[in-house]
Amino acid sequence: MVAGKMRFPSGIRFVEKNDIHKHIKSFVSEMDEFTLADYYRWSLEENSHVIVREIDGNISAILYLSIHDDHIMIEMVVRNKELVSSKGSGGDLIKAVETIIARYYEKNEIRLEAMEQVADYYAKFLKYEKYGEPYKDPDWGLLVPMKKLLSRF
Repeated sequence: MVAGKMRFPSGIRFVEKNDIHKHIKSFVSEMDEFTLADYYRWSLEENSHVIVREIDGNISAILYLSIHDDHIMIEMVVRNKELVSSKGSGGDLIKAVETIIARYYEKNEIRLEAMEQVADYYAKFLKYEKYGEPYKDPDWGLLVPMKKLLSRF
């Protein structure tokens, strides 16, 4: 099992079945359509992982990713707006993808499609670059393709 082979910092772990009864509320209403049961189900799919940031027994953020031949795709990141202490939790999970999961899979490129309102955050604070043209998604609005090249391992 992969989960036993990756070591995360304290407070970051893979989603577990007993998490499906916990609650997380996003800053984006479209993301609230998905429950922790959905994330757990996605974690069971081939080439997919879901990691959580936990603070005092509460999930402060969750990240869903997929592994591809030449990159890792961050599919969704949600920070729990109901926890004041959740600030920075999504960034913690992205850093775990970059430093632990990417290294484990020997991938040096992370991709994501940022919602327009957070694209500048990814560029400024997490050093992701825009590539390709932004496009209008019927559910998510304007999405900005972004990527980050990591140094070789």
